[in-house]
Amino acid sequence: SSTPPPPAPPPDPTPPKQTRSATFMAVDAGSTDRNRVRWWTGQPHASDSTMGAWFYGTQIKDTIPANAELVSIEFYVSRQRDQGGAPNFGLHGDAYKGGVPNVQVTGAWDPAGGWRVLPWPEWFGHLKAGGGFYGIGLNRGGYNVFSSLAQDSMSGALRISWR
Repeated sequence: SSTPPPPAPPPDPTPPKQTRSATFMAVDAGSTDRNRVRWWTGQPHASDSTMGAWFYGTQIKDTIPANAELVSIEFYVSRQRDQGGAPNFGLHGDAYKGGVPNVQVTGAWDPAGGWRVLPWPEWFGHLKAGGGFYGIGLNRGGYNVFSSLAQDSMSGALRISWR
């Protein structure tokens, strides 16, 4: 007599998630007066009298699912002026340029130029599908001027990896 071979093990019910990456370019950027809507430059400023912002439309929410897990998040810094205190960075809820953005300040950050890892990984949860924010803003902090999209099309770009 012979014994039958043992059955094959069942397949793993949860295959490992693949890591995906995308670069999200700002669709608009600029600065407005703090108390009224007057977008007077395409350069995002961080100063006492202006608020700067980068806008990404809905591309981040349309691409990254709500259940995604962060691998890395980087911001492309292109500066025209670095003067005084560190700019205060935060998130805002406007997909496109319109009224004065309500920038929810996260903290001061004074990054050098080029790709920089964001010091706030929790921003990922706010920017992906299901999160309540669409863009990055500047609210006070020295006199710092970042490149307009015409000066550097990478200004404000986000490079995000998730699984």
